[in-house]
Amino acid sequence: MNTPRIKPSTFWRRQPSTDLFVQEQRQDKMGGFIANLAAMDELIDFAAIAAQVDSACPRPDRSKGGRPPYPTEIMVRLLFIQSLYNLSDEYCEYQVLDRMSFQHFCRLDGMLHIPDARTLWHFKQHLAQGGLGGRAIFDAVSQQLQAHGYIPRGGQIVDASIVQAPVTQAKSEEREALNEGKPPEGWSSKRVRHTDRDARWTKKHGKSYYGYKVHANSDARYKLIRKLKVTPANVDDGQTLADVLDASNTGKRARGEHVFAGLEQLGGKCVRALTLARNELAILLKCSAYNVKRLVWLVGNDPLPWAR
Repeated sequence: MNTPRIKPSTFWRRQPSTDLFVQEQRQDKMGGFIANLAAMDELIDFAAIAAQVDSACPRPDRSKGGRPPYPTEIMVRLLFIQSLYNLSDEYCEYQVLDRMSFQHFCRLDGMLHIPDARTLWHFKQHLAQGGLGGRAIFDAVSQQLQAHGYIPRGGQIVDASIVQAPVTQAKSEEREALNEGKPPEGWSSKRVRHTDRDARWTKKHGKSYYGYKVHANSDARYKLIRKLKVTPANVDDGQTLADVLDASNTGKRARGEHVFAGLEQLGGKCVRALTLARNELAILLKCSAYNVKRLVWLVGNDPLPWAR
């Protein structure tokens, strides 16, 4: 069977040359739609975040040859775009190609080449190794929140939420082998590589869930995530309490769903990767994006006394 040839598209050939005045008018009108993105760009020092990422996860040295990597700041900005809008690697590449605002935010406007989906995937793989990259980004954002004056206060909201993962189809004996970290008998190496061996089943209100659990601590005053830990879903909340308690916020502890509702809006209640390390990275990036988005709201709606 012969594959039909697809003729080159004439879509772009029909576009008239853009007048500079028209382009400026459109950018002015678009300003209202991208106000949050512009505010994030102004409030957050992404170069400082990139420096902490490079310190925690040094990138390969290309001085002896090879194509130089994209600057870490550009890659970190791409990760924020991806987390804010819940984009896959491929769709993130498309959106950055298609949207001027994303190009400007990522410092890619005017560049001949932009990072493709594979480059973004490799960068996330690099960050996930050892679990240091995502933590470096989250900690760097947390430091900037406090630098803006939003320190933990008012008490602690400590809670946990299940983050669902794609269900691995396996028999009971195969499931036992996976839980023990062993490849099930008769499984090919390819099937083992494409199976999430870290996710676990748990029950909540009589309903079964498969995936992970994010244990988070947010302060009651500003609803910013201060500490978090990601575990398989079957880990009891009490086992991680010491990891998420914040000694600097001495108010009473409480339980709440405000933070998890915000994460759900960003698509943070499900994961796509196949290991704990990669899914922890995705959740840390979602929490960092939530905090930055929350900071923009706080500055606009609940400014600190000296900023009013």
